[in-house]
Amino acid sequence: MFQLIEQEAADLKSKFATPRRSFLEDSANGEVDDMDVIPNEEMLLILSEKGYLKRMNPNTFNLQNRGTIGKSVGKMRTNDNMSDFIVCQTHDHVLYFSDKGIVYSERAYKIPECTRVAAG
Repeated sequence: MFQLIEQEAADLKSKFATPRRSFLEDSANGEVDDMDVIPNEEMLLILSEKGYLKRMNPNTFNLQNRGTIGKSVGKMRTNDNMSDFIVCQTHDHVLYFSDKGIVYSERAYKIPECTRVAAG
């Protein structure tokens, strides 16, 4: 019985055998990185005077075509104002400078995305 199965498997292999049409690539570590799955889109970083940071989608602020004031950046903490408004891409590096002279680097997509009303 086992010889019959072997013979039929060999016949099927010889009848339907074709060379592989697709190729498998060897990557350095074999893992998918975050950068591979996160699209590189435009985004806004808003920094407050007290050091709070939030990331927002630029589509949050749309053109109103009316004679109005428009939308505000959102809530800030008590006695806190917006200090910087930065436009960047999701894959860009953001550098953080500490008061001790140390520089930290992180990708922009790692900053939590917030709504307009979030404090950051």
